[in-house]
Amino acid sequence: QQTADELSAKGVDAIAIEADLADYGSMTAAAKSCFAHYGNIDLLFLNAGIQKVGSFLELPLEDHLKTIDVNLKGVLHGCRALLPSMIDSDIPSHIMTTTASAALLTPNKLSSYNASKSGAQSLVETIHHELRELGSKVTVSTLLPAAVKTQLFDWARYGGQASEASGDFEQS
Repeated sequence: QQTADELSAKGVDAIAIEADLADYGSMTAAAKSCFAHYGNIDLLFLNAGIQKVGSFLELPLEDHLKTIDVNLKGVLHGCRALLPSMIDSDIPSHIMTTTASAALLTPNKLSSYNASKSGAQSLVETIHHELRELGSKVTVSTLLPAAVKTQLFDWARYGGQASEASGDFEQS
């Protein structure tokens, strides 16, 4: 809400919509709110991620599943909830997803993160080809940053030891 308020104060038509990327119902509700307010979406950024650092066998199954829910299902839900209406709008528009260099590399101690980012990368590449076949005016692409100093990096835990900041999951 703070960001929307700051933008509104500068004359930008901005609204805050809370959504849970891991919940498709939440994403469809957010999509409906966006389209109700703006009529269409020209540019959509899907930029969420969590990361738990530790060996595959050390991390609890719940941590693996939560990582996949946000990093992979978040992209799936966002694209699925918004893409049909974006296509129907028949205007040039774009979806930019943030995966990570981990989509192409496999850093140690990041098994679920690597897998989820690779899955998201593959999903977006497939959607790209399907949109081209449809002749859609909607395009999609990915951004694959390497390690960037964000809250995602700050909240890491490595082998049960907290990094500079404490927290269970890294988030960006």
